[in-house]
Amino acid sequence: MYQVYGLGSDIIKKKREKNEEINKIRAFWFAWYAFHPDTELYMPG
Repeated sequence: MYQVYGLGSDIIKKKREKNEEINKIRAFWFAWYAFHPDTELYMPG
C-alpha cells in the first residue's frame, strides 16, 4: 500500500499495489473512535 499526495492541496489517496484506490470515509476522530475503540494512530518515523 502507498499514498499519493495531491499537488497543491491537502488530498491524500491510499492505493494498493495493483493501483486500486482504497475506500475511505471522512469522519471526526471522536466519531470514528466511538465505533472502533481499538484503533491506534500510526506515527511514522
